[in-house]
Amino acid sequence: MPEIPGSSTGYAWHHLMKLVPEDGSERVLDMMQELPSVRGPNRTVVRYQHEQDTRTDINKVRRQNHFGFRVRVSLIMDILNINHHRVIVLLMNSFADDTTAVFLSLDGGFLYREMVMLAPASPKPIRNVIAVGATFELKMESAELSDLMNPIADTW
Repeated sequence: MPEIPGSSTGYAWHHLMKLVPEDGSERVLDMMQELPSVRGPNRTVVRYQHEQDTRTDINKVRRQNHFGFRVRVSLIMDILNINHHRVIVLLMNSFADDTTAVFLSLDGGFLYREMVMLAPASPKPIRNVIAVGATFELKMESAELSDLMNPIADTW
C-alpha cells in the first residue's frame, strides 16, 4: 500500500481522481497538487448506503434480499484562488460526459472506485464574502455495489 502523507498518527485521505475517456488516455488528478492553497479537499464525508429489498413470502414471513453497500462520498473544497476553480469545472464536465468514467481513490491510488455524481458542486461564499473564496461540495456515489463494508483502516 502506498505511503499516505500524515498517516503515521492515524489516517489521512489522499484524494486522487482518475478521468478515463473512452477514446483517449486517462488523466489522474492529485487533489493535493491541484488545490495547493488548501492541500486538497478540506473535508471528506464517507457513508455506506445499505441497499436491500424486503418482501413478504407466501407464509407472511418477511424476508430481506441484501444487495450490498453503495459508498457515498462528499468532498468539501475551499477555493481560495479562482484559477483552482478549473479543477471543479473539469470534474463536473467529466461527470456530465457519458463517454468518460470518473474514478475516486481516497488512499493514494491503492483502490479506485468508479463514481457517479449525485449533486453538482455549487459555490458558497466563504464567510459570505466571495472575494475571500468559495466552498464547493461535490456529492458522488459508487457506480457498483460492494458485498461488504470495509473498515476505514483497510481500503475504503
